[in-house]
Amino acid sequence: MKKLSTEQLQAAAETLRRVQARLARAGNLPLEPTIYACAKGFRRNVPDYVWSWLSGLLAPHKSLSAWMDAHQPGWREGKTPAAAVYARSENGWFEWLIAELETEINDPHARARREGQR
Repeated sequence: MKKLSTEQLQAAAETLRRVQARLARAGNLPLEPTIYACAKGFRRNVPDYVWSWLSGLLAPHKSLSAWMDAHQPGWREGKTPAAAVYARSENGWFEWLIAELETEINDPHARARREGQR
């Protein structure tokens, strides 16, 4: 995957913030179209990067709902509204993703270390 500039990494972090806010409001949205919709105004490779990165992290689940089924069993029973579950449990996940990007933005060697772990 092509490396992103600092400006593009900042755009990726902002895209994740927008996705996080939209999911918190709506509850259950398809992840890929939401990423592309939230990345409007940024270069095309920004949402491509975010989607490929998240796809790798979510594998084999491929969707936030499937991830929730695996990691938050019982969330579909209705005890907690989906939007509240997403806002609470996914908030930490998105915060971690954003923190990872910000580490790379602030430390140019962090990306090389992360990519070297593969």
